[in-house]
Amino acid sequence: MALQETLKNTVIIKSGAVPATTDVVAITDPILLSPKVKTGKSDAIGAGSLASSTGYVDNSDVTAEFSVSMELRSPVTLGTACEASNLFKISGLAETLTATTKAEYKLGGITSSGTGQAKVYNDGFSRLVTGMSASMKISGKIGEPVKVSFDTKGVTTAAAGAETNPVVTLNAGSKIIMSKANTVVTVSGTTLSIMDFELDLGAKVERSYTSNTNEFYIENYEPKLSITFVKTKTTDENAWTQLAAGGQSVISITVGSTGNQLVIDAAKAFSDSVDESDDRGRVTMKRAFTLENGGTANNNFLITLK
Repeated sequence: MALQETLKNTVIIKSGAVPATTDVVAITDPILLSPKVKTGKSDAIGAGSLASSTGYVDNSDVTAEFSVSMELRSPVTLGTACEASNLFKISGLAETLTATTKAEYKLGGITSSGTGQAKVYNDGFSRLVTGMSASMKISGKIGEPVKVSFDTKGVTTAAAGAETNPVVTLNAGSKIIMSKANTVVTVSGTTLSIMDFELDLGAKVERSYTSNTNEFYIENYEPKLSITFVKTKTTDENAWTQLAAGGQSVISITVGSTGNQLVIDAAKAFSDSVDESDDRGRVTMKRAFTLENGGTANNNFLITLK
């Protein structure tokens, strides 16, 4: 008896086209699809008894929700698309490539329709997922690789088809390690003793299911940024001042060195909250921000790999 194994998992993802083996992504957790098939109940009263409901199914209405978790890697060649490029685009980000220099990602990509397609292989079986849209999170913790995850929704089939996992070559880009030596985070010009951060795209993914459409799309965003750091006396009291003032802060996060570096810039970060807590005898602060655009379209944040 042959039993299916979880780690024999291959995922290829493309924005705007059917994915090929060159679109493979290296994931940190297996992706096991559990499609949802539209079913319902209706009453058939008339037989003179209770419990007279009957079921129905719409086998054209089959969806899948899954998370793609990865370690963020620099592109092998500066100024080219990174491994997560297609997933950034499926999340509605626009990509700008500057040859030999950098890749930039910001709001302003395609959101009105699900551009994504994925093929998920599980130990000799596969499903194609189409009409995909996603929301993204980038997170970093001191001493660990920077991570990126995509909460993805798409349209698929109930049953998987028999298909051998393809032969693929995983991306050779380098992990971006968030270390003491290469991490600088500033808020309104103040450098923080950072512990971790998270950028949450906050995409509101909705579904269009009509006689002519069957896809997911992004209705809106509410991008958020949170940072946790050890409090420096006097200097970091300004967090409370900024919160009370209701103003906007300029935030810059730099992780890594040139050639293998992530930079996140937000010019209009509105302070939502400040929390202080104990961490083994030291006061830590967690600040939460909403990344506004200040009246300029798609100016909420800029992600740069360089």
